[in-house]
Amino acid sequence: AGPGADQLTIDTQQSSRIFFVGTSSLTTEISGLSLTGGLANQGGGILNQGTLTIRESSVFGNEATLDGGGIENKGLLTIVGSTISDNTAGSDGGGIGNSEDGPRNAVTLTLTNSTVSGNSAGNDGGGIFRSTSTTTNILNSTILNNDAANSGGGIESTGNNKPFNMDNTLVANNTVNGVANDLGGTLNVNGVNNLIGDADSSANLSDGVNGNIVGAEGAGTAAVST
Repeated sequence: AGPGADQLTIDTQQSSRIFFVGTSSLTTEISGLSLTGGLANQGGGILNQGTLTIRESSVFGNEATLDGGGIENKGLLTIVGSTISDNTAGSDGGGIGNSEDGPRNAVTLTLTNSTVSGNSAGNDGGGIFRSTSTTTNILNSTILNNDAANSGGGIESTGNNKPFNMDNTLVANNTVNGVANDLGGTLNVNGVNNLIGDADSSANLSDGVNGNIVGAEGAGTAAVST
């Protein structure tokens, strides 16, 4: 554990990925750190193939030439009270990429009390990308100001084989090539009390249903103060 994200920064200055978590049965925890300057083909900051918890940390300014600018997850990933920001992926998942093409059969992302902002992807999922068989749980979090070149400025999903649960979360001011786009792909969200800025990219969520607030007067983009 580090002393705090504002106290200790690990910067690899684009010489390598910062952390790799393998398939060991042990659970790994990263806490109280800032991680920046990572560069790799997948998982510029972190590549996870095991069981990883990131707590009270900041993952920012990392780059993947392919997927997962900040983090590429191919295992079980829990993020609590952390910020994933200003990372870049050449393909999918500017902030966080999730894919079942690693050694683990079960891939899960759980994001709680965290912010994913200012990330960009050269293809899909500016903030978060999830492939078809990734279980996703997002609670009390903010997905804001991310951009993708193709689809899913905030969050992109390629399918719904596994649940996508999202509660009490703000997804807004995300774009695809500068045009408002918050939720992309084939997302089917199970969720309550969310605020989605752009009604034209709000997946299956509807304004006023289950406490969700979507768009402005049912269409277009709601102004969201940051």
